[in-house]
Amino acid sequence: MFPFTNNNNMAPFKFRLPLFWKFSVAIITIVLLFGSINSVLIYNNVQVALQAETKKRALFIAKSISNLITAPVLFEDYAYMQNMINSVKEFDKSIFYVFIIDNQNHVLVHTFKNEIPLELINANGLKANQSSNIQLLLLKDSDAKLIFDVAVPILDKRIGMVRVGLRESSVLADIQKT
Repeated sequence: MFPFTNNNNMAPFKFRLPLFWKFSVAIITIVLLFGSINSVLIYNNVQVALQAETKKRALFIAKSISNLITAPVLFEDYAYMQNMINSVKEFDKSIFYVFIIDNQNHVLVHTFKNEIPLELINANGLKANQSSNIQLLLLKDSDAKLIFDVAVPILDKRIGMVRVGLRESSVLADIQKT
């Protein structure tokens, strides 16, 4: 005897699924499909929103430093400037670097352990009458990092510029957490 045959006329056995189970499988499939689509859309929306908030935060940090650093730059108080940017970097772990340059592109102070990468100094600048500039940069060091680099003028760029770099990995970590 073959499996799935009945004894009377040796016709193949037909599997019949009750109507309730057919509807159940169809509903479960539709819920999974739309749930997956919603998950992708929500993930993308959260990513865009968190990147926008990170850019706003980086801009706020850079403008705050610019406002606080005007007098020390004018009076060439490098010790105060260095202490201030170090404390800002220690306070926010998503900050990768902070540096201040004068209007001739000479670095006054920075938070790098060694020398500041020369290609970073010219990577993001301000054009005439530009109040800020935000760029996504790829730093090529031991492990490549994507950085939101913010450039903000000090005293309308008459005396220099503040540059703040925020790690993009902190944004991605927030997205994953969310």
